[in-house]
Amino acid sequence: MEQIRIIAPPEEKFSWVSEILNIKAGEKARADKKFSKTLKPIISRDVKLKDPNGEFETDSKSDPNFIIIERIK
Repeated sequence: MEQIRIIAPPEEKFSWVSEILNIKAGEKARADKKFSKTLKPIISRDVKLKDPNGEFETDSKSDPNFIIIERIK
């Protein structure tokens, strides 16, 4: 019998850019470390396009399980 894989969109719409832009100045957010390689380019490219004045820093060394995203301004 042939196996058929079902492809479906996520039940809830999710956008890394929207989540990152919702971080307020001086606030920190954490994301699972496995998303580190995905988040860094999104912050440097997509988030900068939407909010050119926003400044973000990432820290992947303080916590071994999470990447910490901090909004500077």
